[in-house]
Amino acid sequence: MTDEPAFLAAIADRPGDPTPRLVYADWLDDRDDPRAELVRVEEEMRTLPADADRYWALKPRRNELRAGCSADWLAALGYGTVYRPVLAPWPTAGVKGRFRLLRELVERWYGEPMPDAGGRAAEVAAVEARLGRAFPAAIQEWIAFALDIADGPGKANVILRDPFNTDETVAGWPNLGVVSLLEQAEGDILWAVPADRMAEPDPPVQVHQLDYEGDEEYGPVGESLGAVTEFAFVYLASYLGGGASWGPDRVAVAADAFPVYVEIGSMDVMEADNLLVTIGTGYEPDPDARPLTYRTRGPIPDPAFAAWVEGLRRR
Repeated sequence: MTDEPAFLAAIADRPGDPTPRLVYADWLDDRDDPRAELVRVEEEMRTLPADADRYWALKPRRNELRAGCSADWLAALGYGTVYRPVLAPWPTAGVKGRFRLLRELVERWYGEPMPDAGGRAAEVAAVEARLGRAFPAAIQEWIAFALDIADGPGKANVILRDPFNTDETVAGWPNLGVVSLLEQAEGDILWAVPADRMAEPDPPVQVHQLDYEGDEEYGPVGESLGAVTEFAFVYLASYLGGGASWGPDRVAVAADAFPVYVEIGSMDVMEADNLLVTIGTGYEPDPDARPLTYRTRGPIPDPAFAAWVEGLRRR
C-alpha cells in the first residue's frame, strides 16, 4: 500500500483488525502526519476496558487529537462513530469503575463530554457537612456524576429527566430513615438509601412514593432496586428511548449471541456494536410487564443483529 485510499480501503475490509491501522500509523509517521498519534491512541484504547486507569488517562489526549481531524476521516476509521460494548467489566468493576462505565455510556449515547470519576470533592464535602454524615463511595460518585451532567452543555433535562441540585434533591428524611438521592415527578417519588445502610460502599436504593389515598405521606414501594451504582444505570437506561416492545421473549433467541449480557439491578442488559438492549424498568408495579427497549447508533455492523433489530421494528 503506497497511498492513503489504499490504507483506508484495507481498514474498511478488516474493521476489527488493528494491524492495518497500525501499519497506516507508521505510514503517517513517515510523513510527519500528526494523525499517526491518534491512530495509536485509539487502537490502544480499543484494547482496554472502559473502567481502566489507562483508558481514562488517554481520553483527554484522544479528544484533543480528534478535534484536529476531519469528520469524514474519523468516520472512515470508526473513531467516535462506532459504539462498542463497555459493560463487560460491570460485575467486577467496583464503585469507581462502574461510574466510569456509566460516564462512558452517557458520553457515547448522549454525546455529552464526561470527565473522569472521583471529582467534585468540594461539592460532595459540602453536602456531607450539611447533612452531618459521611457518604459511602457510591453516593459520593453519584453526586459527582449527577453534577457533571447537570453542569454540562445542555442535555441535563434529557439525561437526568428530573431536576438535580444538591441543596434539594440530596436530603435527609429522619422520619423515613433514609437519605434521598433524587426526587422524581415533582417530588412525588424519592429514590433513597436507608440511613442504617450508609456504612456499605454501595448501599441499596429504595423507592418511596406519596400515598394519595391516605394522608399523602411517603411510604416504601416494592423491594430494593439494588445498589446505588445499579440504580444509576437503571435510571439512565429507562430514559434512553429507542424502539420498544413488551415481553422478554422477544430477545430470547438473540440473547446468547450478544457479546455482552449482564444483569444490572432490575434490568437485563445486552450490548453489541452500535446496539444497546435492556429488558425491565427501574420501577414497574406489574412485575410481568418488562419492556424490551433498544437503542442504535448508526449502522449496526453485524448483519445478524441488524436483521434482529429490523424484526423488532416491524412488530
